[in-house]
Amino acid sequence: MAELNDPGILPAGLTGAYDLAFAVLSAALQKDRPDLLPILRQRVLPVLVAVREAPTLEQLAWLASADEGIVTELMGYAANLFPLRSTGPEGHMRVSPYHKSVLDWLTSSPASQASAASVSPTTGHALAAAACHSIAASLSYSGAVQSANDKQAYALRHTIVHLALAGDVSRLVEAVLHVCDLYCNRGRGQGLLHLATGWCRRDLMGTACVGSMPCSFKGWVFACRDRGLGAGAQE
Repeated sequence: MAELNDPGILPAGLTGAYDLAFAVLSAALQKDRPDLLPILRQRVLPVLVAVREAPTLEQLAWLASADEGIVTELMGYAANLFPLRSTGPEGHMRVSPYHKSVLDWLTSSPASQASAASVSPTTGHALAAAACHSIAASLSYSGAVQSANDKQAYALRHTIVHLALAGDVSRLVEAVLHVCDLYCNRGRGQGLLHLATGWCRRDLMGTACVGSMPCSFKGWVFACRDRGLGAGAQE
């Protein structure tokens, strides 16, 4: 009890609490599974700060290009920061931050001062973009949109944003046109373009690849295509 009365051993605020949780997590992994620390820091955490919706363990492993068994083990160690919660009408267990402030801590300047806890959202978007693009690009209509599995559904919803926030202009336009094509076959192309315009206003303006994007997202997409920025062309 005397130790608990010593304010020096208690974390200072949320940042201190998260620093302590991460230190305990790192120490446990260093002792039990040091081989998993690079996967946590370089793949799993960057993806977790970049995802647009809470992923299942299977989705997280796919987006991070990591083995699902390893990701499951890592999330057991990281449960204080990223617990598994039952969400959605299906009640699937998904990885979500304990609180939004966990994401702020991982990506803000206080966290970046501690190299162990520094996380790059751009790295996470690049990893997620690669995973999503490979799936979205392989889809064709004939019911693909309606019968999409969890990975395909995530890719259809978020490939565009991940590519844009990763700065991958060459594949961004190609992906927009392809995904719009899939939805246009269901008569939902205009709706998707409306959503994409909203994404641009909320998430994408000011990034390197779309900072000068005009108000008309559709016009920007086709203008880029006409200038040869799509289909693998270089920026």
